[in-house]
Amino acid sequence: MIRLIYVSQANHIDFNQTKAILDVSSKHNKDNQITGVLIYGQNYFIECLEGSKQQVEGLYKRIILDQRHEHIELISKEEIQDRYFDDWNFSLMNKHIYDDMVQRHSDNGLFNPYSMRPEHLIKILDELSRVV
Repeated sequence: MIRLIYVSQANHIDFNQTKAILDVSSKHNKDNQITGVLIYGQNYFIECLEGSKQQVEGLYKRIILDQRHEHIELISKEEIQDRYFDDWNFSLMNKHIYDDMVQRHSDNGLFNPYSMRPEHLIKILDELSRVV
């Protein structure tokens, strides 16, 4: 099994569109035994995928080809023995959470998931997946 974390931007996808996309993709992910969490907030997508190497890499290739995503960057890809996430979660960063993240994880007042260490992103993903 592997865990893959990527960050992308999508300035032209709103929450309702994201939710509709997720309703379809979460069924696909469950069918393919992919677990993880997607955080959508401001204009960032931060996603952690866990599952078989073949299934996760296949999904990531489809995401790369999705023209709604911009500036896709692979943050981490590692082999894992156990899943960190038991199921599939989706969260919307609200202003309070976003401000807290900025305070804890930035030097210049701007949250930038592209520059964060993978272990910090996993912690944030875990925290946020329990909040909404």
